[in-house]
Amino acid sequence: MVQLIIGAKGKGKTTYLLDVVSNNLDKSTGNCVYIDNSQKHMYDLSNKIRLINSSEYSLKNKYEFMGFICGIASADNDLEYIYIDNLCVQASMAVDELEGIVLRMDEIGKLFDINFVATVSATEDQITETVKPFLFKSL
Repeated sequence: MVQLIIGAKGKGKTTYLLDVVSNNLDKSTGNCVYIDNSQKHMYDLSNKIRLINSSEYSLKNKYEFMGFICGIASADNDLEYIYIDNLCVQASMAVDELEGIVLRMDEIGKLFDINFVATVSATEDQITETVKPFLFKSL
């Protein structure tokens, strides 16, 4: 399953995502990973959540990012949640390229029973009809 939290820059998507992480932690029976491009939210997350700073891996494009996601999934059979802050920045792509990566994450989620929750700096009118069913929250 893929859930997207969207909104314009500065609307509180990361804060909302951190709240979702905290709420899901109590219900989660598997492992959780939070992908960000810095360490700044290290103290906002429980020590039960693995924080991965993607900037340390020099990912160049959305294909490398998806390989990165698959590597994380393959290394942990108990992975239940992958949280991604600012998906388009992490994957080095524009909002109009979102459809392909969201559909691929949905496939991976179904195959390995992983839930993806990601933030995207975009408004609803920038999202294609294919991506709209994945909207979880619009800020």
